[in-house]
Amino acid sequence: MRGAAQLLGVSPVIIRRHLRGLEEWMGVGLINRDAGELTPRGQSYHARIAGSLLEIARASEDARVTTDGGLRIRCVPGFACNWLVYRLDAFRHSYREIELQIRPDRTPSNFEQDDFHADIRYLGPEDLDVLPPTLRAVEICRPPIFPVASPSLARDINSRIRGPRDLLDERLITTDFDRGWMAWFQAQSVPVAAIRPFARMWHISLALAAAKDSQGVAIIDSYLGDQDLLNGTIERIGVPGMPWHEARRGTYAIVAPHANWHNGMLTRFCAWLLDSASTFQPVMRAEISPGR
Repeated sequence: MRGAAQLLGVSPVIIRRHLRGLEEWMGVGLINRDAGELTPRGQSYHARIAGSLLEIARASEDARVTTDGGLRIRCVPGFACNWLVYRLDAFRHSYREIELQIRPDRTPSNFEQDDFHADIRYLGPEDLDVLPPTLRAVEICRPPIFPVASPSLARDINSRIRGPRDLLDERLITTDFDRGWMAWFQAQSVPVAAIRPFARMWHISLALAAAKDSQGVAIIDSYLGDQDLLNGTIERIGVPGMPWHEARRGTYAIVAPHANWHNGMLTRFCAWLLDSASTFQPVMRAEISPGR
């Protein structure tokens, strides 16, 4: 009851008063106050009305959004902080009537409970296979992935490696899964059963920060690394004059329930996002710096 009162912004006394009034009107007890839980009749009643109350809340929220102009998007942090943030000012200038809210978060939204209109997610092939039929995913881009390190470490590595297999002997930085490195080695026709990382950072932003700090070699995509490549805080790993085979793995996609795609603000944001991605020219740094 205290939690409900805090959520609603009222006194717990008011919550208790309304519950007692409901029980008196129904003629049954809904809450066992000694045990702090619902009675069997209360559990049955809650199970039947919860879905309807949630639908009422969602319908009310949809009506409210049309008046306040807000659009709430949950976005994987790497994409939000390394690429999207540098383009949001252009969106605001083009759509001044839309109050866009971006929340960096790698946890997918539970659209039946969360207050978000859509997610921007990084979906690997394994994620696309299990996407619920209630959701629609629109691909934003499927960027190439490649190894990077700090400029000093990159020059050192580039001076001694002779091919992609040699990177297995370097200090490889991985995230919570090794799928990026596995996909890259597969594209280079290097059979690898497993990656033995020098460091596992559990998040791509941490892996990129560690690479900039000369701790090892990270595998990133062109959207995550563009600003750092442009600023010269990282460089690509490779053999001078011997380009790697292009490797791609996952897809950045905007995901939302089918009903949300009728929201005009979401469709306009999605169209702008796709246009921005299609005109994006990443800093690929095709020239690999040889060691000194």
